[in-house]
Amino acid sequence: MTKKMKVEVNEQGILFINDIETNIEKLNPNILEKILEDGLNDNVEFILPSDVSHPVATLIKELKDLTENNSDFRNKIQEIIKEQEENNKKIELASQNEINTENNE
Repeated sequence: MTKKMKVEVNEQGILFINDIETNIEKLNPNILEKILEDGLNDNVEFILPSDVSHPVATLIKELKDLTENNSDFRNKIQEIIKEQEENNKKIELASQNEINTENNE
């Protein structure tokens, strides 16, 4: 079993990722994408302060809300993934049919 990423904002608005204090300036798109992706895979434990008005807490709460089960964002992402998988199957089937047609000629 994979260990969940832990994303925590304490009462002082300090961000910790996997128990390591993380400066907000170090939150680059790659880290945010990783948190979002892992969150969509139910692989992030979000810990927020009771007061989420601090900008860091607000940002992390937004990420948490986006990745919650049955959120509009999560549902849309799952729908897009399903469509991509169906399209990939159609492309693969069409390629196989084309190969079979060429082989029969």
